[in-house]
Amino acid sequence: MVKKILAKKFSFIVLGLLILAGGFLLLRNRQKPELDFTVVKRGDIVQELSFTGKVKPAEAVELAFEKSGRVSIVYVDVGNKVFAGQILAGLDNNDVSASLKQAQANLETELLRLEEIKAGSREEEIKIQEAKVESAQVAKKEAEKNLIDKIGSSYTVADDSIRNKVDQFFSDPRSLTPKLNLFPVESQLKTDLESSRLTMENLLKDWQTAILELTNNPDLNLYSNQVKANLEQTKLFLDKAALAVNSMIANASFSQTTIDGYKTDISTARTNINTAINSLSSAQEKLNTAITNLNLANQELALKKAGATPEQIKIQGAKIDQARANLESARAEYSKTILKSPIAGIITKKQVSPGEIVSLNQVAFSVISDSGLEIETNIPEVDIAKIKVNDQAKVDLDAYGPSLILEAKVIRIDPAETIIEGVATYNTKLTFKDPEQKAKPGMTANINLSHLVRENVLTISRKAIVLEEDKEFVNLITEKGIEQREVKTGVRSSNGEVELVSGLSEGDKVLLPK
Repeated sequence: MVKKILAKKFSFIVLGLLILAGGFLLLRNRQKPELDFTVVKRGDIVQELSFTGKVKPAEAVELAFEKSGRVSIVYVDVGNKVFAGQILAGLDNNDVSASLKQAQANLETELLRLEEIKAGSREEEIKIQEAKVESAQVAKKEAEKNLIDKIGSSYTVADDSIRNKVDQFFSDPRSLTPKLNLFPVESQLKTDLESSRLTMENLLKDWQTAILELTNNPDLNLYSNQVKANLEQTKLFLDKAALAVNSMIANASFSQTTIDGYKTDISTARTNINTAINSLSSAQEKLNTAITNLNLANQELALKKAGATPEQIKIQGAKIDQARANLESARAEYSKTILKSPIAGIITKKQVSPGEIVSLNQVAFSVISDSGLEIETNIPEVDIAKIKVNDQAKVDLDAYGPSLILEAKVIRIDPAETIIEGVATYNTKLTFKDPEQKAKPGMTANINLSHLVRENVLTISRKAIVLEEDKEFVNLITEKGIEQREVKTGVRSSNGEVELVSGLSEGDKVLLPK
């Protein structure tokens, strides 16, 4: 009985000791909780720049006919491989084919003509050429008469425009002090018009005198240029007058009907002057053409009379050159009806069918080259200074995931910016180092460019850095407890590591925030 009592007492004592020990351990654990920390160590820091781009063929072209027409034949379809220079499609070209044949025939004719010149001319040919000279002389005289008529009518138009159309709102317009009677008109414009009216009066007087002496003027072209200058000066004066009239508003002195009448008259005058300028230019051109034709006819007559001289043979040689140029032009027009691929590659789009009407520069085919692929991306201006040609990059494709890493390098950076959503970017292209790979056009590429590498430096997790008032601190674990220590950091990597420039040593333990 005593033993049982002693055994129970011993059990209670052991249980009490266990409870006290458990409480002590629990209290100690509460007093010293486990700490989450990181260790300062040496290593390499690699700063990377990341961008997204698109895989594109090294060459991609959209092809279109250089003229409109009806498609007559299509030789290829989407997915077909083509070689450089291969014909893809053609337009109906009966008309240009006929022009090509005519140009070929003209060249042959000129070549035969050269042989005839070398052999000499017959009497019948000389008479025919003399008739051509007479006809060219008549045409020249008619062109001279036409130009003289246009010169005279030009003066008439200018005189009517100034002395009839404009002078209706001037006082003493032909005097030394013409006065503009429009109101309201800006003062400087009013002064300019009054001064210009005096100038125009002198111009019309000199012009009229020159017309009376026109028959004695041997150089119609020279005089025509002076008349054209007079018309241009008249045009400028009318422009000022139109500005003045158009600035007017109805008032007590001028009704809206009167103002509208002024506007109509000035508009008519300006139209008449423009017509006179065009008519004069056309008459000059006709006279110059007539003079050229007469000279050519005389030269050809002299050639026939004199026989084959070196100069005449040279003239015919020039005609042959012209005929060859016309033939080349006809061939060029013919080539516009045939569409060829400029590169070797694969047809990715076909947008024409036989019988379809296509317009000029309407895209008919798209071709991508089979010579390789590139990656195209747009890099923001804040990063472009960190990148240069030949920089190495690692690329993964969304289609295959991050497990497939491809190597590439920068091959071109556009010097001019491209604005995307209001941000200046620079179009950059990279090429794959290995041309045989799984990339395909259109795939999304994730690009990582190594920008800055720092070797054998102190590093720590970026999470350990605490910012306070623009300063950087860490919570250093020491034997005495937790100590706040100011640090200075440098390069930050994309994997969360940061370079420690000062403040800590290798092996230091730094508390990580919860």
